[in-house]
Amino acid sequence: MSVRQKAFVVRIRPGSTHGIDELNVQLGRGWHVVKVAPMGGAGVGSPESDPPELCLAALVVAERREDKDEAAAEVVAQTEEEAEGVVEEIMHGEELKEEHNGGNSS
Repeated sequence: MSVRQKAFVVRIRPGSTHGIDELNVQLGRGWHVVKVAPMGGAGVGSPESDPPELCLAALVVAERREDKDEAAAEVVAQTEEEAEGVVEEIMHGEELKEEHNGGNSS
């Protein structure tokens, strides 16, 4: 049985997060958080915003013990997700193309 690790950068600011959804997906697949390291904070926003919003970030390390069959299943699941994303992008591109051409896909 081997141990695999993944690292995520999670960012949180008022009204939005980045990286939480992907981390939750992995936790649902049996990954466990083994280390969280704060990366600090920063003010973000445009020069016109007053005051800038605070953004906090952390490095999250997750790991999972697995045998070779589980590892293969994980690769297949990730490949399927990536393929679905590509199909969605292509379909969205075709929809935009049809809109641009007045409903004709040619």
